[in-house]
Amino acid sequence: MTHSSLVSAQPPLGTRHVPHSSLNIVHWSLIIVLLIAFFFRTHELAGLGLGLEHDEVAEWQIADGIRHGENALFFKEAYGQEPLFLYLMAGSTALIGDNVIGVRFTSVFVAMLTLAATYRLLRRLFSPTVALVAVAFIAIALWPVFWGRVALRAMTLPLMLALGFDWLWRGLTKDESGRLRAEDNSSLRRSVFPSLRPFVLAGVFFGLSAYTYLSSRALPILLAAFTAYLALFARDRMRGKWRGLFASYLIGGLIALPLAITLLTNPDLQFRVSEVSGPLDKALQGDWSEIGANVNRAIGMFTVKGDSTVRDNWPDRPVFPEPIGSLLFGAGVLIAITRLRQPRYALALMWIGAMLIPTIVTTGAPNFTRTLGALPMVFAMPGIAVEWALFWLPRFIPVRDFQTISRVTGAIGGVALIGVLGVNAASTYDDYFIKWPNHPETQFVFQADFAGIAKYIDASDVMDVSVGGLSNDTMDDPSLYLLRQRKDVRVRWFDSGSPISSGGALLIPFKFLEETSIYFPSFMPIPQRMGPPLYPEISSTEHFTHYHSKWLTWPTHPFATARYFDDTGILITLGELISDTVAAGKDFSFTTWWVADNKVTDPRRIFVHVYDLKNQRVIAQHDGLDSPPRFWYVPDSIFQTHKLPIPAGTLPGTYELRIGLYNPDTGQRVLQTDVKHTEPPADFYALGTIEVVH
Repeated sequence: MTHSSLVSAQPPLGTRHVPHSSLNIVHWSLIIVLLIAFFFRTHELAGLGLGLEHDEVAEWQIADGIRHGENALFFKEAYGQEPLFLYLMAGSTALIGDNVIGVRFTSVFVAMLTLAATYRLLRRLFSPTVALVAVAFIAIALWPVFWGRVALRAMTLPLMLALGFDWLWRGLTKDESGRLRAEDNSSLRRSVFPSLRPFVLAGVFFGLSAYTYLSSRALPILLAAFTAYLALFARDRMRGKWRGLFASYLIGGLIALPLAITLLTNPDLQFRVSEVSGPLDKALQGDWSEIGANVNRAIGMFTVKGDSTVRDNWPDRPVFPEPIGSLLFGAGVLIAITRLRQPRYALALMWIGAMLIPTIVTTGAPNFTRTLGALPMVFAMPGIAVEWALFWLPRFIPVRDFQTISRVTGAIGGVALIGVLGVNAASTYDDYFIKWPNHPETQFVFQADFAGIAKYIDASDVMDVSVGGLSNDTMDDPSLYLLRQRKDVRVRWFDSGSPISSGGALLIPFKFLEETSIYFPSFMPIPQRMGPPLYPEISSTEHFTHYHSKWLTWPTHPFATARYFDDTGILITLGELISDTVAAGKDFSFTTWWVADNKVTDPRRIFVHVYDLKNQRVIAQHDGLDSPPRFWYVPDSIFQTHKLPIPAGTLPGTYELRIGLYNPDTGQRVLQTDVKHTEPPADFYALGTIEVVH
């Protein structure tokens, strides 16, 4: 049997002539599908009572840096980021603004382009029917809907793959039939080099795929496998095409080369890989058990059990959650297997297999993020099954009027398919728009508390606020900035005593005779006693508790005992906040009151030492400051709680209590003196003494 006969065993259904009226139906159906897809990707895009997750905020921070002149082939921030999506986001936020819509519009834009590119590719590979059914499922399935709404870079991978293979197939076929055909002799005589334009464009998109997401590293495996297949089973039909094929690979490699050099010369940029590569590492050592288990999980993600991570999916929901969609997917795979001698079907199966590799060799399988590259061909499978059914079912009915029965079965099939898609759309809407936003983990990860606080800030005219947060020195401020419309509000941050705090702090904004606000998110404890009482008018919601405060008089600080710390603030020593005795083996805690005196840009930490003067050593210490000074305004008041565990073996006696400030980045202490600057500067202050007892 020749190579040519291996490929052409059965003409693909998509090569049949499609009447003009049918094309009109397809075109109008495609428009409707795209409108439905747009609805699912934009409905409540900035709503659902949610904010942005930290990964989205981190992507915006990099994009904002790009707008301000920072450029890179690979950004080290946020565990390492390929740049294509980030440059697109820089453009969208520049046009729309620094808000949720501006951040997420990039994903909507990429997702809609992916739908169009997938339709174009599958129409060329198979037929309008396969392409239309595929994009209809993509339009409403939760997996692509989710990734068409969240501002993360992974969705750019299926777009680049769809565009790349569309141009590659166009170069290989040179017509709209999708059939792989050899160059005829007259064409070869006219030009030694047949048109390379499609191959050049394919190479461009293959090269750009390296700049999308980590899973793109599986593309060379796919290209190598498909090339080997063509060499073994379609050699005759590849006559005159090899130079174009390898030209596309060369161009793709040259485009990806700068990124490859960057990563090879800076391996630390991809430290995230080492955190998730456990199964692959074990396999390289001879233990393939986790890889085997992940293969089963990856296969099962389509019809049995999907990604269990709430931030990426409704827990455990498979790609095809209902039986008819699952059946169509499975039937499509079986049909493709029976037609492996046709390159288009071989490519489809190789594509899915190669793009499952990233989740198979890493932890947490199945992972819907790492498998996004498979998306176009996964949804081609139901289309292949539907077209097979529409082609063969009329032929099973023994009637003479074939055209009539064909139209009837086609209409029935179309109505049934619409019903299946309707069930899937309703299921996606219920799981994503109704259930998912109310899941406790979703509420936490997507910062529903901050979304509520942002709306409250926008509805008020208060200019000075302080907010409790768990990541108050890193992600909380940009998160709230993106969520609120009033960008000019002055926001301070504190952690009033969460499990990750160093003890707890409270910042009270100072604006003489003006109202200020303090917000405690639902996950943040409200301190029972920390500093002087507020003047509260309390209001609360399920997401936060809100205090109004107003300084009715200038605060009366005991300045006689106050200490001035250079470039930072004033420490007010409050004797009533410090206990003078503590039992060995117990915790010793007290609160200090600080007043912001300068705008601080460098980080600061407070150190407290219980010091043994006799033996010249520290027996207990506390380091921390749960309100980042870079958000302070003069003269805000900050109350920090210090907790020091006194070792059980500490001898009874009198110990000195020392306090100071330092820069945690450099270890350099901040000098302090009295507020009148009459004493020589020192790098700590002795608050007094405490008595340790048994």
